[in-house]
This record gives sequence, C-alpha cells and structure tokens, in this order.
Amino acid sequence: MKIERRTDMRKVACMAVAVLAILFLGLTSIVYAVDVEVEPSVRAAGMKWRENGESEGHKSYIGIGIQGNISDFSSLPGLKLGLGLEEWRMGEAVDEDVEIPRKGYRFYGEISRPIEYLEISFSPCLGAGFEEWHRKHEGNPKIAGSWQSLRFFSATAGVRADYKCYFVKVVAIQPFNIEGGALKARTGYELNLGANLWKDLDLTLFYKETRFSNPATEMQLTGAAVSYRF
Repeated sequence: MKIERRTDMRKVACMAVAVLAILFLGLTSIVYAVDVEVEPSVRAAGMKWRENGESEGHKSYIGIGIQGNISDFSSLPGLKLGLGLEEWRMGEAVDEDVEIPRKGYRFYGEISRPIEYLEISFSPCLGAGFEEWHRKHEGNPKIAGSWQSLRFFSATAGVRADYKCYFVKVVAIQPFNIEGGALKARTGYELNLGANLWKDLDLTLFYKETRFSNPATEMQLTGAAVSYRF
C-alpha cells in the first residue's frame, strides 16, 4: 500500500508539473510573443518483454499523452522546446505474464533546432526524461525478489528530418539513476516514421527499445501514434 501511495503521489506531482508547464508556456507566449502549441496524442503498440535474455511474452500497449511546444524565441530563433507527459497501460489481462510491466508513465523534455538543406529540414535534438514502470508479482517464484516498481531517468540524443509532409526521427536512449532493482544502464533507441495527414494531424509509426543489463532486460514497442497540434 505504501508503494502504491508513493507511486500515486509521484504521478500526481508529474501531472501537476505538466499542467503548470503548459500554463507557463501559454503565459510566456503572451509576454514574449513566442509561438506555443499543445499537442495531445494517443499511442497503440504491441509490447514484447525480455528478461534474463529470454522472451517473456507479448502484450498490447495503450498510451495517452500531452505535449507543450514553444518556439520562435526572440533571442534564439528556430529553437524549439517541448515538455510532455505520457501515461500507458497494458491493453489486456496480465494472466500468467506477471513479469511484464502492466502500467507506467513518462515525463520528458526536449530541445531541437532545424537546419535547412535544400528541401530537407534536419533537426538535431537533445532531451531528458523520468519514467516509472509497475508490475505485480507477489508470490510468483519466476521473479521472486525482483523489482515491483522501476524508476529511472534517461537522456536522449538524435535527429529528425522533414521533407514536405513526411518525417523520420532516430533517437538514442540512455537510462541512468535507476531505482527499484539491480538493473544497470544499457543504451536503447527509438525510430519514428510519420506523415502529416491533414492540417495539424500527424500519424507516426514507431519502434522503441528501452534496454537494461544485469540481468538483460528489454521493453520493445512496435506501434502507431496519432497526434494533433492546437
């Protein structure tokens, strides 16, 4: 119960920070005449979980998120700052796959700046985030003594390329400051392929691997996301 309460408090705190950040972005846009967008999104994916170097099963994944984007700073033209929060859950019953995380959330930020070349816009990006994953395994001998709540920060670095209404983005993911288990950091990555379907409506296909070692552990996501910018 204490773990659940601490988790709920962290989630509430992250949601409060996200709301305050979006309000701050709105106020900033009024005071400094910068451009601000609010971008809600929905993601659906197949989740493959590997632990101790072995595949432990597949589940569906459903996530909802919101991101605030601020750009057109007077002192740094072209710079873009994004702050977002995503919450996800397993889209089906846990059944015997108790080792697979059943829910979690992610709070993140990213800065980028486009570089134009011919008709292509390249945007190098740097970011940081905090994630928390949860699973229930009381009394299960398969993972007895292992983590029930995993918390970690991550640093990201990558590049996005835009051509007309299409875009591709590749990002390296480096976890650090891991709490809740004996896991060690291991570099993962995310690949996004997307297109603008209509006005500010985007469709993105993605593949993401978040990796750890000691023991070898991976969450692999393959799916699609829909977002709209206001």
